[in-house]
Amino acid sequence: MINKMGAVSAPLILWLIIIIALPGIGQTTSSGLIEGSVVDIETGHALSNVKIILKGTYLKGVTDSQGRYFISNVPAGKFEIVATMAGYKKETKVIKVSSNRKVTVDFKLSASEVLLDKILVTATKTERSLDGTPIPADLVNREQIKKYNALNAGEAIEQLAGLHFYKSYGPMENEKLRVQGLPAGYTLTLLDGERIEGRFPLTQIPAELIERVEVVKGPSSVLYGSDAIGGVVNVITRSFPLKPTVSAGVSMGSHEAKIITLSHSASVSDFGYLFSFDRNRTEGEERERNWYKSENLFAKLGYQRDSRNNFILRGGYYHEDLSARDEEKFDFGLKGKVGVGNTSDIVVKGYGVQSRDKTHVGGSEDATISDADKYRGEVQWLRKFTDRHTFTLGTEILYEKLQQKLEEESPDIDKDQHLESIYIQDESSVGPFSLLGAARLDYHSIWGSHFSPKSALLYKATNWLDIRAGI
Repeated sequence: MINKMGAVSAPLILWLIIIIALPGIGQTTSSGLIEGSVVDIETGHALSNVKIILKGTYLKGVTDSQGRYFISNVPAGKFEIVATMAGYKKETKVIKVSSNRKVTVDFKLSASEVLLDKILVTATKTERSLDGTPIPADLVNREQIKKYNALNAGEAIEQLAGLHFYKSYGPMENEKLRVQGLPAGYTLTLLDGERIEGRFPLTQIPAELIERVEVVKGPSSVLYGSDAIGGVVNVITRSFPLKPTVSAGVSMGSHEAKIITLSHSASVSDFGYLFSFDRNRTEGEERERNWYKSENLFAKLGYQRDSRNNFILRGGYYHEDLSARDEEKFDFGLKGKVGVGNTSDIVVKGYGVQSRDKTHVGGSEDATISDADKYRGEVQWLRKFTDRHTFTLGTEILYEKLQQKLEEESPDIDKDQHLESIYIQDESSVGPFSLLGAARLDYHSIWGSHFSPKSALLYKATNWLDIRAGI
């Protein structure tokens, strides 16, 4: 009887011990929770994609579209918690986490112009710090443009080593930008990441419109195509301000040069707009041969819910009149970015330009008229595996049409061409090393297929020495 009772009571006693011990076990393994929100200190708008880091641990979080974050399984103790995001000043707070307790930590971040100035988007088509990209690049920010007293984008980059910018308003002249000694035709010029056309693409962009100019030196054909063998110059226009702004300027120079600029920009909730007008009159050294007149109108409208969900629509009209040439151009572009989950973004771009050039070749009374249309579309997928590893996959379509004729005659030239491309890029960082591997496959309707690989390496040997290599 006793044996039977012992056999039955043993498991009961074991269960009683487990039940009694459970509260103690829960207490020894319990942890805390950190939650909170992050907003812009000026606007009060929620900030998404802000990194929240618990120093001294591997724990971290990222804010969602509402600016909220959560960090669970935090051990009890005292910690430093950091909120950091590109374009904003880093903020650090000291907190104490208790077992089975929730701690609320909110942040209000203020914009940092210095940090924004160090961010590049041209070198890899992704945001990278200036000193963290394996591809050689330079940047001219707004303060430097004012210091140089530059009137346009061309003058803004004249001071950079390895660049030579030249312009002439002669009858058959245009501006030329040479990077590292290569002919001007090997350098690609962009405005907000889109190609700009014309004989004076950099001269036509007034300094008042510019936020910064990014210059990539060396081959960039893997991301931008064969017209970027020498390098890329990307002019980034001003972002929408927190408060309405109005500016006007008048400049005068030699040869009776007069330049008038007007601009206005503002933001309303998540929407913003920017308008700019520029008028240039120059008599030239020989009034009958090299006078120059131009008008340039630019507009940009945008919506930004957060850094991963935004949309921008822009357009412009440009007209220039020289002694033997008259050119008129209208262009438009759009760019949209949508966040997918916590780690992927889809970027869609579109661009179109229609232009007419009337040139009196050799002083002929009848002008040669060239009508050119160009349209481009691009879709890009970015996948961020970690803070130090990003993968990019993109496809691009380009269509061009050209008609050329003498005045009042049928077209002598009527041609078109198209280009389809696909490219991939992988960026990663390990310790002091930053690695980039990329490849692009182009199919041209006339020249056929072409494959372009690229690899680059950055080694940060010391705080003052960076070593870059690429093939």
